[in-house]
Amino acid sequence: MGRTCETECPDNLYGANCIHHCLCMHDSKCNKETGECICAPGFIGPACEFQCPFGQFGLNCKERCDCLNGANCNATGHCQCLPGYSGDRCQRACQHGTYGANCQNQCQCENGATCDPISGHCNCSPGWRGRKCNRPCLKGYFGNKCSQPCRCQNNKPCDHISGRCQCPKGYTGHSCTELCPPGFYDDCVTKCNCDGNSDCDAVSGKCFCKPGFKGPECKEGCPRNTFGIGCEAICQCENGGSCDSQTGKCSCPPGFVGGRCEVTCPENRYGKNCEKICECQNGGVCDRVTGQCRCQSGFTGIQCEQVCPAGRWGI
Repeated sequence: MGRTCETECPDNLYGANCIHHCLCMHDSKCNKETGECICAPGFIGPACEFQCPFGQFGLNCKERCDCLNGANCNATGHCQCLPGYSGDRCQRACQHGTYGANCQNQCQCENGATCDPISGHCNCSPGWRGRKCNRPCLKGYFGNKCSQPCRCQNNKPCDHISGRCQCPKGYTGHSCTELCPPGFYDDCVTKCNCDGNSDCDAVSGKCFCKPGFKGPECKEGCPRNTFGIGCEAICQCENGGSCDSQTGKCSCPPGFVGGRCEVTCPENRYGKNCEKICECQNGGVCDRVTGQCRCQSGFTGIQCEQVCPAGRWGI
């Protein structure tokens, strides 16, 4: 333009005498003669009206982005990370305790909860609830998302994390139905102070003698023919049998069997528990205790296997 055409068209104008307005957008320039748009990096289209398609950047959108985890890049190729990721290529997920755009926000979760790396929403540990996971489960519930009901006797509360019942003294187990293990009392952690011949009360810890013992220090065994707690039970064994001082079970002498040693061995058996077989011959009868043969008239020998010698007879 100008009297001698010595001056270029101003920006945003083109053509003869610079009478046409450029239609180029996004700080793009137009050809002073034709008005054709020369797009700035990151834009395409007749009027540079379109941003580069996803994953492309640069002049005429000819370059490819190198971003990860769903991120796109700007006109210069710099990755613009989605919330929850950071790094030059958005290759790093947010570290524990951070979230959001470029992982710049601090999580507010408590009691071991984790937060969503994108939104910051707290994922509570079992036993906790609330926006920050700072509130225990409501009474009567426990566990993951506080969704499990307690199962304690008499509707007593349970631990809001494990569901373990708060047991009365002397009891343990998930539902408080088991006595403390031997050697412990009260909270089932406190050790009893009793010697080997005694047990302790699971509630009070007081020592009492085991079956088969008595006395102030439980050092005395039960007298003969007695057994059990305090040695107060009477043995029921017969025929010289002896009973266990703890259980009362009879130990029979040779020649007898049965719960009370009340049964003699069968004819062909003898000895302890009637386990041995008699070997008497010719109608001889064996002693139920020793197995010794008692021969019939006319026979002799250890097993009654011999006939009386000539000139002898009888037993």
